[in-house]
Amino acid sequence: MLSIINKICYGLLFLSLFILMTLACDSSKEEMPPNVIVSVGEGSLTLQQLDDAIPESIQSKISQEQVSNYIQQWIEMELVYQEALQLGLDKEKSFLAELENAKRELLVRSYLERHLSEDLEIPDIEARAYYNENKESYKFQQDEIKALHILVSDYSQANAAYRRIQGGESFEVVAREVSIDYTENGRLDLGYFNREEIVPEIASTVFRTRVGSITRPLRSEFGYHVFKILDKKTKGSYREFEKVKDQIIARLKTIKKNEKYIDLIINLRDRIHVNRNDDLLKEIYNDSTYQNQN
Repeated sequence: MLSIINKICYGLLFLSLFILMTLACDSSKEEMPPNVIVSVGEGSLTLQQLDDAIPESIQSKISQEQVSNYIQQWIEMELVYQEALQLGLDKEKSFLAELENAKRELLVRSYLERHLSEDLEIPDIEARAYYNENKESYKFQQDEIKALHILVSDYSQANAAYRRIQGGESFEVVAREVSIDYTENGRLDLGYFNREEIVPEIASTVFRTRVGSITRPLRSEFGYHVFKILDKKTKGSYREFEKVKDQIIARLKTIKKNEKYIDLIINLRDRIHVNRNDDLLKEIYNDSTYQNQN
């Protein structure tokens, strides 16, 4: 995994760290290992620890401010952690019991995640068979359309966008330049939607527009809209397999995980003796608040 440090401007990051450590830490200058960002008493935060703490999927998007905030939070937590150790809270019976419970839960979760996820590849033939057997579940309950969308604040902007598209420019290119919905929400393709999912004053026009056509600017309380109709589905027709394939695969994986879990518990009960003290359980049930109330 590429280090988060390689994905952030070196100068800005280390300037931020310098300011942060100047404000948050003791002003005395101590010799520190080159891979240590900040130290608090006996604890230290290294570049590798920082890199491991930030999910790889967001490392390219992480900002200087977010890195600084994380380091500040680490410092505050480390200060409290070391004080708690100093007071001996890690030796208290209640803490040790909670720690043991957390360990049990973590081990169980880790084991199940590993065991239940093995051999869970769903071949296309199996997914398609499930689709054919459950096709009624993938029927359109209402008329739906799939469309691209431009939203702007006034008519002149909407009309200008409409004319550009009619003149041969790509709908997608124009939308990325002018659409509020794109700049604020990153939304261009609305996917499939029915009449009830858009404002009534524009629904009738949008649903009358032919596939492949562009609507003239339409006004609503949100501004002015331009739509490009990509597809139409009538009530009672079926969603295409490829459109619901990922959903089916997720469903089949859940089913297989449940089956594997049941098989696992049966197998473990065969191998590990389980003995219940029914007499004690009866006493517990008889003495319970629930039992007294019923």
